[in-house]
Amino acid sequence: MNAIDQRVIQRSKALVHHGAPTGQTTTEILATAPGENPMCGDSITMTLAFAPDRNGELRMTRGWFEGYGCSLCMASADLAIDELQDKTPQEVVSYGAEHLQDAWGGLQVGRARQRCLDLGLRAAHLAAKGAADAFRKQTSGN
Repeated sequence: MNAIDQRVIQRSKALVHHGAPTGQTTTEILATAPGENPMCGDSITMTLAFAPDRNGELRMTRGWFEGYGCSLCMASADLAIDELQDKTPQEVVSYGAEHLQDAWGGLQVGRARQRCLDLGLRAAHLAAKGAADAFRKQTSGN
């Protein structure tokens, strides 16, 4: 490879990385919300991380939870995190228990277990609302 070809490649790489950097940090918003099921004692704290995408729209980048409860509650909270990935706060809030049941492959549970199934999701809804509020305040300068 001659020097001219090498410079063309270097300039091309510079333009690609300048125009669409993959490692540039952005302001990440962490939002945490608790969830409780007094019927059975399940308790969860859901934390969601949101960051603006290239269009400036806030999207969930990652999530995690802490807590204790039945296997359905813990597994559903984990599945909810997977399902909510890359969604806007509004999309997170509108993601209902029926969507989570579909993600389980059409899982049907009784009324008593429904709260176990959607406890993590309800906490995620609260966290997403908190993230949207924080982002609004941050971008409006208040």
